[in-house]
Amino acid sequence: MRENEKYKNKLNMLNEEEKFKLWLVGFTDGDGCFSIVKSGGTFRLQFSLSQSTYNLRLLYYIKKKLGYGSVTKDSKGIGAAFRITDRKVLNKVIFPIFDKYPLLTRKFFNYERFKKAYLILENAQLTTEIKNKMIEELRSKELPVNYVSPAISHLNKESKYEDIVNVISVYWLVGFIEAEGHFGVYAYPKRITIDFSIAQKLDEFLLFLIKRTLHIPNNVNYSKTRNIYVLYTNNSRVIEDLIDTFRGKLHGMKSLEFKLWSVANYYKKTNVKKVHQISNIFSKLGRRNYKK
Repeated sequence: MRENEKYKNKLNMLNEEEKFKLWLVGFTDGDGCFSIVKSGGTFRLQFSLSQSTYNLRLLYYIKKKLGYGSVTKDSKGIGAAFRITDRKVLNKVIFPIFDKYPLLTRKFFNYERFKKAYLILENAQLTTEIKNKMIEELRSKELPVNYVSPAISHLNKESKYEDIVNVISVYWLVGFIEAEGHFGVYAYPKRITIDFSIAQKLDEFLLFLIKRTLHIPNNVNYSKTRNIYVLYTNNSRVIEDLIDTFRGKLHGMKSLEFKLWSVANYYKKTNVKKVHQISNIFSKLGRRNYKK
């Protein structure tokens, strides 16, 4: 069995609820936030996931799956967010998920700080003054330079494939791609390019592990103009494997983009006109684009 087949089949025994939890952690690693918010003389906690209104349906999907939270649009109607601020719900619903399936990006640091703030706020033996002082000290702690999530810190660039995919599951990766991945279809007069990319500002090592997981031959490159690290490929074999691996697993507007992208890849050599049509659809979708 090919390695990518092993990867796809690795978590087939998980039930749908566990698959969703892994997906949610991956999506949170991309577009989530654990906030300690000061309001007047007190602090409150907020778990949030942000998207443009283009992908509003994904936030409602998350709300339905969790059974809690609210979805609101910003004043301009451009962005939207799913939020949970009730500490009882955070303890009952959110903490068990992220304790079982840890974050793989530097957001692990924020999550740990967030949970410590929760324990402080829930401590009935502390006065409000002491709580505020402790949380202020907690908030003042900065992310260490070259911080790596403890969930992947035991890995290195020479780690075995099996050790890497034990951490980077298919469903975590689908969630992460739902937030940070880009499916590209570019139809030029003399050539067609079907590509895939993921960009990160800080987590270069995680992109390297994803490169290993998906057998992407390209290196992780740094873009000086955008100040981000990028994993990019237009390798035909990799594109075919990605289509095979992630088919039917995406939930938001990325699901539509993925389907169009897959169709464009299928017709790239036999129906150039159709690929041009798909490229035009992509340009009109209003999605967040990444340009090399």
